[in-house]
Amino acid sequence: MGDDVARREDGAGSLALERVSDADRERAAEFVQAALGDGRIGLDEIDERLGAVLAARTRGDLEAALVHLPGADAVLTTAGSVAPAPRPAGEPATINGTHARMQRTGRWEVPAHLVVTLVHSSLVLDLTEAALPGPELRVDADLTHSRLRLIVPDDIRVEATDLEEHGSKVRVEPAHSATPPRAVVRVTGRLQWSRVAAVAPGRRRRRELRRS
Repeated sequence: MGDDVARREDGAGSLALERVSDADRERAAEFVQAALGDGRIGLDEIDERLGAVLAARTRGDLEAALVHLPGADAVLTTAGSVAPAPRPAGEPATINGTHARMQRTGRWEVPAHLVVTLVHSSLVLDLTEAALPGPELRVDADLTHSRLRLIVPDDIRVEATDLEEHGSKVRVEPAHSATPPRAVVRVTGRLQWSRVAAVAPGRRRRRELRRS
């Protein structure tokens, strides 16, 4: 009997250390946002839980972020187990946030077409180490009281001239490279009391890239 208990504990420990994917974190973030909408958590708790979800590296991290939320088992059951189904050709990827702070950084695959919908939220898209799908990327933004920040290396140009703005600010730093850009990111859409910024990596980020 003691051996059986030990094996179960070892199995649980191994499962908790299982790595989770971006899709797992996105699924958990949507679950937390739904919990806010249902009134199961309050605004004083949403930032902490979403931050823990987006920083999660293992299944155990996600369990801690979703603790005491009814229905979390269904989210955790799929974590790390099944690869997400591929999107049909031509269908855009989506990032949605309500009262959320999100970021995509490090080595990640950028979709050719991204639809971003934010309400009282912030999103950072760091392209300095990202895998680009081709020479042109499109970001359709629908922002309400939100912030979208793109961090781009010198060989990527951002164009944000086709934005419908209301009480909003757009700041795009010019590319510093004398050579033609490796890729162009075109940002379109609608801004209501929001901000969009495209900036070069800061000194700290540049040092990290040189060390990597």
